[in-house]
Amino acid sequence: MTSTNIDWKLMIGMEFDSSEAPFQFWLAYGAHIGFGVRKRYVNKNKKTGSISSCRFVCCKEGLRQADKRDVFVSNHRAETRTDCKARISTVLKNEKFVIHEFIEGHNHSLQQPETTHMLASHRKITEVQAYEIDFADNYGLRQKSTFQLMCTQAGHSSNLGYTRLDIKNYLNERR
Repeated sequence: MTSTNIDWKLMIGMEFDSSEAPFQFWLAYGAHIGFGVRKRYVNKNKKTGSISSCRFVCCKEGLRQADKRDVFVSNHRAETRTDCKARISTVLKNEKFVIHEFIEGHNHSLQQPETTHMLASHRKITEVQAYEIDFADNYGLRQKSTFQLMCTQAGHSSNLGYTRLDIKNYLNERR
């Protein structure tokens, strides 16, 4: 998907061939506009097991539950949710997934499109980067050193498109 052939305006009634296509479009739309995305729910048909509807939301949708943490915890996590209402909902009609709800407004500031690649939903390790990480791991290079090497090759950590924690998670998943 290239940015030159995409109409970035979502509309009710847009049709997609597969259940993954609307999410990929929502992901690209979020990166272009400046927000992270996530899947809210996916409903499946009980008889066939096929997906019948789904909802994709802004990453800041919803609110955290009441705080039940211990008072002796020194570093509490920051509140990231703002109850943002931006979302799309799709439903299966005539073997196509059709957008039947689209709410555009955000109640928080958006990221610059140049920085959205570092939001959790947009971070990814490419195949070439994965090969280099595997190569460094096989030769005993520590994860921190691997990340520093990759940052040096890319010019800066903001140019990589993933974090040190993503390397750790990738290696743990591979093992």
